[in-house]
Amino acid sequence: VIARRKGGKVFPFVRFRLADTMDFTGKVIQEAVNNEAETIFIDPIGIGKGVYDRLKEQGYKTIPVDVRRTPRNVDRFDKLRDELWWTLRKQFEEGTISIPDDQDLTDQLGTVKIAQATSTGKEKIMSKNDMRAENKGRSPDEADALCLTYLYCR
Repeated sequence: VIARRKGGKVFPFVRFRLADTMDFTGKVIQEAVNNEAETIFIDPIGIGKGVYDRLKEQGYKTIPVDVRRTPRNVDRFDKLRDELWWTLRKQFEEGTISIPDDQDLTDQLGTVKIAQATSTGKEKIMSKNDMRAENKGRSPDEADALCLTYLYCR
């Protein structure tokens, strides 16, 4: 899934069912060029690792967003994933986001719950597996992609 955002405006998602790393890299490049993207934020886990490496090799401004990383606010969050989801939540609370009419995204956002805080008292978002279970086995790909675009919006 490719999520595009400019300021608070989220554009319709671009979805692919490609298993080939180079095909997906080509699609990302097409979208970036056609939409004059300044930066590409990419999940470097799984197929994203090869896509990130190739985009970087070709000189695109690409930032890997490994959601397993340490968050910036280590006192409040355990993982970057939790912090990104909270950042997205804040956009909705403040009314600074406009999303496309997309039932998959709406369903995904509607199933997200705050999980038990860790034993340290840090905020935690429900696991991706729990999100899948809540969303009839579907992965929250659109919502996850949107979260990546908020890496520098804190």
